[in-house]
Amino acid sequence: MLEACDVLDGAYCGSLERPLDPTGAVAGRVTIGFALLPSARGLAPRTMSAHEGGPGYATTASASGYAEMYGPLLETRNLLLIDQRGTGRSGAIACPSFLDDVDFAMAVLRCGQQLGASAHLYGTQLAADDEAAIIRALGLGKVDVYGDSYGTFYAQVFASRHPGLTRSLVVDAAYPTYGETAWYPTQGPAMRRSFNAVCARTPQCARLGGSTVRRLEKLLDRIRREPISGTVYGADLARHRVTLDASALNYLAFNATYTSVTYRELDAAARAYLSRDDRRPLLRLLAEAYYPGGGASTVEEYSDGQYVAVSCQDYPTLYDMRASFPERQRQLERAIARQERADPGIYAPFTIREYLDSDWSEQALCLTWPGAPDAYRQGPIEPPAGRYPSSVPVLVLSGELDSITTPAEGAIVADQWPSSQQIVVANSFHVTAIGDTDDCAQRI
Repeated sequence: MLEACDVLDGAYCGSLERPLDPTGAVAGRVTIGFALLPSARGLAPRTMSAHEGGPGYATTASASGYAEMYGPLLETRNLLLIDQRGTGRSGAIACPSFLDDVDFAMAVLRCGQQLGASAHLYGTQLAADDEAAIIRALGLGKVDVYGDSYGTFYAQVFASRHPGLTRSLVVDAAYPTYGETAWYPTQGPAMRRSFNAVCARTPQCARLGGSTVRRLEKLLDRIRREPISGTVYGADLARHRVTLDASALNYLAFNATYTSVTYRELDAAARAYLSRDDRRPLLRLLAEAYYPGGGASTVEEYSDGQYVAVSCQDYPTLYDMRASFPERQRQLERAIARQERADPGIYAPFTIREYLDSDWSEQALCLTWPGAPDAYRQGPIEPPAGRYPSSVPVLVLSGELDSITTPAEGAIVADQWPSSQQIVVANSFHVTAIGDTDDCAQRI
C-alpha cells in the first residue's frame, strides 16, 4: 500500500517485506522502504530508478538531488527511489560502536559482533533482488537505472541479475564489480595526472614550470623529517589541532577528488611552506579535508555499519575472509611485502606504507569482520551468466579528476559491458551528474 510522503512533493512511499536470508539459514525478515514519484502527468509507463553511493547512504535522503538531475524527464517518467537493505527506510544498521570514542578497527569488530549471523546479509546481490521484487510488485516493467559511486556497483549487479527489468543503465563515477585487485592500482596515476593537469590549466601555476607532483615530492621529503602541526579552522568553522605528516598528506592529496578546493590550492600551499616556511595554508587545507562541515548525518541518512557490511561482503580483499582474524593479518602483511617488491611506486610519491597508514586506505577494513557461509561467498561479483548482457545499453560517466573511481576504472566497466559508451567529463571530480553545477553531465 502506498501513502503520500514528504520525500518529494507528490511522492508516495511504501515498503515490501523480504526474507533477511533467502536460504533460510538465518531467520527473520527485513522491510525494504521506497518512494515512487509519478510523472507530472500521472503514473507513466516508463520509470527511472536512481541509487545512492557509499555504501551506506540512503537513496531517499538524496531525493531532491535526483529530482534536480532528472529535471524535464520527470514530466513523462516516474522516479523510483529504494533504500537498500541496511539504509534509511530499510532497517538502517545502527552500530553504536561507530559513535563511541574507539578507533575504527575496534568499531568494525564490535559492529560485526552486534550483527552476528546476519553480518553477511546486506550485500549487493540481495539488495538487487529486493529491488526486482519491488518493481514486479508495482508492475513497473523495465526501468532506466542510474547509480552514482557505489550506486554504479549496485546498478551493474542489478542489471546483470535482472536484465529483463533493465531498459538502460547510467553509471556515474563507475568502477568494476570484478576484475580489479584490492590495491586499486589506478588511483595513484589518477591522482598524479589530476594535480598536474590542474596546474597546467591554471595560468599562474603553469608559468612556474615543473609540476605539482614534483613539488609534492619536495614537501614530502621535508615533512617526513619534521611533520608540522597547528590549530586552524576547518570547513565546519571550528578550530582543530591537526598534524601534517606523510600519511596525512596522502589523505589530503587523494581526498581532493571530493572538492575543488584542494586541487585549486594545494600547489600554492606547498610553495608557501617550501619557500617561506608558511605552514598555515597547508594546515587549513588539511583541517578542511578532515572536518568538511555540513552537519552531522543521522544513521537513517548514512550507516557506517551498512558501509562495512557491504564492503566486506562484495569488495576484493588481500586476505581470505574465511581465515581466522590473526591469519588474515599475516596474509595482509605478506601481501604488503609482495607489493613493495613488485611495485613500490604504486601510490607515488607516497610509499605503500604511507598510503596504508592514512585515513584514505581501506585494505585493512575487513580484518575483523565476520566470515560468511559458503552460500554467500565474499568477494567481487561476476555476472551470473559469465558476461554482461548485450541487451542493456550502458552509459559510463567518469570525472576527469576523479582519483577514487578513476576514468581508468570507468574504461574497465565500459569494456566489460558489450553495449556501452564512456564519456570522461573534463575538469569534473567524483560523481558528475548529481549536484552538477555546470549543467553538463546531467544534460548528457
